[in-house]
Amino acid sequence: MLRKELAKLPFSSIGFGCYGLGGAYGNKINEKQGIDLIQTAFDQGIKVFDTASSYEGTEEILGKAIAPFRHEVVVASKVGLVAGNIPDLSKSNVIASCKESLKKLGTDYLDIYQIHYDDPKTTVEETVEGLESLKEAGFIRSYGIGHLAKGRMLEYLKIGDVSTVLSEISVINNSSYTQLYPLHKKYGFDIMGFSVTGRGILSGEINHATKFLPGDIRAIDPQFKRSKLKSALRRYKKLKEISGDCGVTPVQLAICWVMQKEGIEVALIGPTKKEHLLENSRAAKCSIKKDIIDEIDSFIRKEGEWLKVAISEEVSNILDNQLNKDIVTAIKDLIYVLEHCLENNLMEHKRGAALYKQIIAVQKSDKSLNQIQKIKEEIKSSI
Repeated sequence: MLRKELAKLPFSSIGFGCYGLGGAYGNKINEKQGIDLIQTAFDQGIKVFDTASSYEGTEEILGKAIAPFRHEVVVASKVGLVAGNIPDLSKSNVIASCKESLKKLGTDYLDIYQIHYDDPKTTVEETVEGLESLKEAGFIRSYGIGHLAKGRMLEYLKIGDVSTVLSEISVINNSSYTQLYPLHKKYGFDIMGFSVTGRGILSGEINHATKFLPGDIRAIDPQFKRSKLKSALRRYKKLKEISGDCGVTPVQLAICWVMQKEGIEVALIGPTKKEHLLENSRAAKCSIKKDIIDEIDSFIRKEGEWLKVAISEEVSNILDNQLNKDIVTAIKDLIYVLEHCLENNLMEHKRGAALYKQIIAVQKSDKSLNQIQKIKEEIKSSI
C-alpha cells in the first residue's frame, strides 16, 4: 500500500526507467525515438517515469514526451552527481539541481525527488534541509533515496521523511531487496525496484558469447562475468521452463515475480526497443499463483548458496594469484572482486568507492598493469 503522500498520485505497477535512453547499454537512441518510446509506454498503461540529472539528455526527452499528459503521470528524478561525476548533496546544490531538472523537464514540480549517490562531505541533515525546503516551496511532492550504504540509509530514514527507496531486484539479484525489506517494515517507505529484467539477461538474448557494443556498461558489469553469469543463465532457464504453463514469457514472469514482492510498489523497466517495451509492459496484467512464486524463490535460494561459494573461490583466486596480463581482463576482475566485497560488507563503502574510482581512472588512462597491481594490493589490505 502506497504511503499517504504517494497514494494521491497516478501510480502504475510498472514504471519506465530512462537510464538506457542515454546510451548506458551502448544503444543511444535519438530524441524522436525516445519520445515515441515513452509515449508508447504511456499508451500501454505505464504512468511512472524515472530519470536523473546525470542520465545525459534524458530529462529533456522525457519532458517533451510527457508534455501532453504531464498531470496524468508520476515523474521522478535524482540529484547527487555534478560535472566529473563528483558527488554534491549540499543544500544549495540540491535546490539548484532540482530547479535545473524542472527546467529540462518543462514542468513546475517533481512527484518524487531522489538522492542518487552519497556525498560523504555533506551531512544528511543539510541534504534533508534542502529537500524539505523544496517540498515546502512546492517544487517536489516527496523525496526518496537510493544507492546508499546501510548506515547512511538509516540516517536518512531517521532524520528525513523518506517516501521511497530505490532497490535493485530481479530473479538474478535480490540481495539488496532482502537487506532492505526489514527496514521497509520498520519505516514504512515504498520500494521502487530497478533492473528487474537483470539488465537484459532475463530477456533470453544474452549468453556467454555475447559481445556488448562500445560504451555498454555491461561490458564491465560483474553480473555478466564468471559464476554470476552462469547462475543468471540457469535462473533464466528455470523461468523458461515454467513460464509457458503460466501463459507468459520468461521476462514477463520475471517482472511479475518482482511486482508480487511485498513493499515493491513500482517495477522499473528500461527497454530501448519497442518490441521489448510491449512485451514487458504486458506483465502488468499477469497474475502468478503463489506456488509458482514459491518454486522460483526455492530455486533462487539454492542458486544463491552455490553462488556464494563459487564467488568466494573466484575472489580468492584473483587476489592470491598474478593478475591476467591482459589489462582489460585484469580491470574487469578487480571490479568483480570489489563488488563482492561491497555487497558482503567486507570493506567500508567509502573505501570501496574510492578504489573503484581508481580502477576507472586507470581504465581511461594508459592502462598500466602496475597501477592495477597496486590497487589489487590495496583491496587485499582493506578486507
